[in-house]
This record gives sequence, C-alpha cells and structure tokens, in this order.
Amino acid sequence: KMLLIRLVVIAIAVLPLAVQADSDAELTKALRSSIDQLEKRLAALEQQQTQQVEQDKNTAAVEVVQAQADTIWNTHFYGKLRVSADNRAGDFDDNRTSLSSNASRIGVYGTIPTSVSQMNAIYRAELQYEATKADQSQLSWRDAYAGLQSPDWGTLRLGRLTTAYKITLEKVDPWIDNALESHAFGRQGSSEFHANFFNSAIDYTTPFFGNGITGSVWYALALSDSSQALHNTGTLQNYMGGGAGGIGVQYEAGPVFLGADYINIDADIINLAGLHNGDGFQVAGRYTFFNKLTLGVFYEDVKDLGLGENYNVNAIYEFNRFRFIASYGGNDNSTVYGNSKYTNWNVGVKYALSKDSELIAGFDQRQDDTLGLSFDTFTIGLNTNFDN
Repeated sequence: KMLLIRLVVIAIAVLPLAVQADSDAELTKALRSSIDQLEKRLAALEQQQTQQVEQDKNTAAVEVVQAQADTIWNTHFYGKLRVSADNRAGDFDDNRTSLSSNASRIGVYGTIPTSVSQMNAIYRAELQYEATKADQSQLSWRDAYAGLQSPDWGTLRLGRLTTAYKITLEKVDPWIDNALESHAFGRQGSSEFHANFFNSAIDYTTPFFGNGITGSVWYALALSDSSQALHNTGTLQNYMGGGAGGIGVQYEAGPVFLGADYINIDADIINLAGLHNGDGFQVAGRYTFFNKLTLGVFYEDVKDLGLGENYNVNAIYEFNRFRFIASYGGNDNSTVYGNSKYTNWNVGVKYALSKDSELIAGFDQRQDDTLGLSFDTFTIGLNTNFDN
C-alpha cells in the first residue's frame, strides 16, 4: 500500500517538471531533488504510523489487564478448631471435668481490587461455634467488617472489630484461645477488654513508618440507642449506649515487639455494680533471644473502669518441636471482683504436630489472696488451623 502511494505521488510530482524543464539534465536534477524530499516525507509518515500502531497495542493491553484485575477476588476460607479436656477444681463453685471449645471458629476474609491505584477493598466475616456439642446458643459472630487498605494510606475498617487494644496482648500472651489465657475469668493477668470485640466500631491503622512502627485510632458508638452494648463479652456487655475509643502504637521488628494503648469508655447506662466509665492504659513487650527463649511482659491499669490493675510475665523456650511455657500474673484493686487481690501462675507445653496443628498440656492455679481461696485448672487438648 505504501509503495503504491509512493508511485502515485512521484508521478504527480514529475509531470509538471517534465513540461517545465529546458533540458534532460535539468529534468534529471529536478526529479532527483523531488524524489529525495518525497522519500523523507514518506519515511516520517511511516514512522508516525508505526508509533500509533504500538500505542494502540499498549492501550489495548492495559485495558485487558484492568479488566482481568477487576474480576480477581483474593478470598480465603479459614478456621481454627481448639478442643481441650479441662479439669477444674478448688474453692470456687465451678468444679467439673469437661470438653471445651476454646474460641473455635470459621470465617472468610479477602481483598478486592479497586479503581484507585494500589487500594483494595477488604472484608472479613467470622463465626465462633461450640465444637464439642450441638448448641446453637453457643453460636456467635466474631470479627465482621468491611474496609479499605493501601500500602501508602493504611487500613480503614468498619464493623465489629478486634481493636489494637486486644492485638497488643495477643502479641505477648502464649495461651491466647486456650484455658490458661491471661484474660480467663478477667483476673489471670489481663482484663476482659481483651476478650471478643467492640460493636459498631471504626478503626484506622497507619502504614508502617520509621522501622516497624504503626499507629491506630478507633471508636465504637451506639448512636442514640442506649440498649446496644458497646462490647460483646460477658461483664462488658453491661456498657450500654454511648461510646468507647482508644489510640495505640506498636513497634515490631525482628525479635522485638513493643506496644502501648489508651482506652476510654463513656457509656450511657452501666448495668453492673463496680463497673464505671473512665480511662485506662496498657503497655507490653516481648523479646526473643537466639531464636530460642522469648520473654514477655504486660501491665494494664483499668482501675478507673472498675477492672483493677493487671500484670503478666511469661517465658517460652523452644526445643525442636516443643515449646515450654511458664507465666505469672495477677489482678488487684478491681471493684467488679470485690477488690480482692488475685495471683495466678501456670506451666505447660505445646508440641507442634505440623505447621498448623499442635498438642497442648498445662496446669494453672489462680488464688484469691484476700479471702485465702484457690482454684486449679488442668488442660490437655489439640489446636488446629486451616486456610485455603
């Protein structure tokens, strides 16, 4: 096609030159000059056409990639099954031997690409169930939220949330979701604020900055409906209406973790004697030596809220597939629990059957030092996780 265009253009240019030329030499010179100019113009036209074709190809490729990205859902189904045989005995009324389902759960979470560069929509829906018997009354919703996430702007979530206040403890307590966890009974080394979730909450977590530092701010509100509980666990369900919020900062890099959090409760109605509106804070740390020995410390002051002072120190030693654990903690000055002073210690072991399953065994003793009472728990069980 370009060759035909060239011949036609040359013929049109040559015809008038042939009439006007006075001699063959002049005609030849004029023809050569005209042909050279036309060749340059045609070369420029060909280059422009080639560039346009490549641009059209690139545009089409980008449109195909965008269309494919819009259809990708990065969805994961997951679950945790934590069953143990627990023997409880002592000076309290809850003496029994039973099988326990320790926050067994199933859920789904994932990301959905958006039209905004490097920003994803995120979601999670998690259901806790009773794994040892058919009991619909034991079904309960855990984390459930939707949000947005960006490496440059951080993460925004809305729904029923695990806030940073709970996450800080989870980083340092080796018995989370087992019978020996530090917030068991609300007085084994941390408060019930670390159990379950805040309702109707919004949470923002910064991206990493500095070297492993993140910050967070959250708020839970009941709007004008004072019958709505701010928190969905036992004692704290008595905070009705109003709002709750907090801020926190965490540092995690290599063997080191540090966390500090502030919390405020301002409920409209409180349905439990000894529980109050007010402020509280916590600090926590963890360090691992030589990839073998991990030491953790935790302190919480929620006296103003009626839940006293809590502390916990623990050690984990790893040997082959074994993790040997010892911890000591306590609770004091809690008006909800009659201002008794409690101390608590436990020892135990976890054996890794695989990356996602472990056998556990442990013994715990909690003492009411004020009244001279003690309560023992022995547990043996299996923890398993799965994720597609």
